Amino acid sequence: MCHALLQTPAFYTVLRRVDEDLARLVREKGCCHCGKPLHSADYPRKPRGCPPVARLQCDSRLSLCCSNCRRRTTPESVRFLGRRVYLAIIVVLRSSRAHAVCLGGLPQVGAVTLERWRQWWSEAFPGTPAGRWLPGQLPPSSTPDRRLMSLSIDHRNRWARLRFSVIGPLLASPPDKGELQQAFHALAAKVWRHPITGADVQFGVSTIERWFYRARHVQDPVDRLRNRLRDDCGHFVSLSPAIIEALVQQYRMHPG
Repeated sequence: MCHALLQTPAFYTVLRRVDEDLARLVREKGCCHCGKPLHSADYPRKPRGCPPVARLQCDSRLSLCCSNCRRRTTPESVRFLGRRVYLAIIVVLRSSRAHAVCLGGLPQVGAVTLERWRQWWSEAFPGTPAGRWLPGQLPPSSTPDRRLMSLSIDHRNRWARLRFSVIGPLLASPPDKGELQQAFHALAAKVWRHPITGADVQFGVSTIERWFYRARHVQDPVDRLRNRLRDDCGHFVSLSPAIIEALVQQYRMHPG
């Protein structure tokens, strides 16, 4: 796909027309519950990652409501991917390992979110009608992307070094008894450079105090100040596969 196409208003106009055609086909069939006519019942959407040129074409989700039983029927869409807050095109392209890092003009998505999307592509999507219709055409599986993992590790390293530069003088030359809180307030009043964006940033007294006590009695304070990802990050450990499947079936029965 040409990346310039994503910044063209006509592209999103075509996507909306496809959605309108899908809605028209559903409307012609009538209500799936009682067979009565369906009326328009669109609802607003504020998708994340929406380019400015696409806002007019992506500000509403086409939906229908039965004139008799009042049940909602929401047709399939090429602009939105279920209830995800990002546009479908963003989810598809950012999930692709060939474009996840190099696509310009699209919003950056965190590594954890990308892995969660890729897990959905490999585990949940094949069970959907589109997934059964497109066997073998799915994005790559949820095997960790080395480029994204290295990018995430680099960000954590930068934050660890910044935290150490903030509290390092206190570790190398501890203040006298009774002056530690004063030193925390002095550091909190300073302006620091964000390790990723380079913007000015300040830290609260309690944050600096937490960093200090975390790194005070360890051999490698930089490593101790590095963020650590949870083992269950990106997984819904509180939901069993049976419960997830029940929720999916419930949503399909009552998509409104």
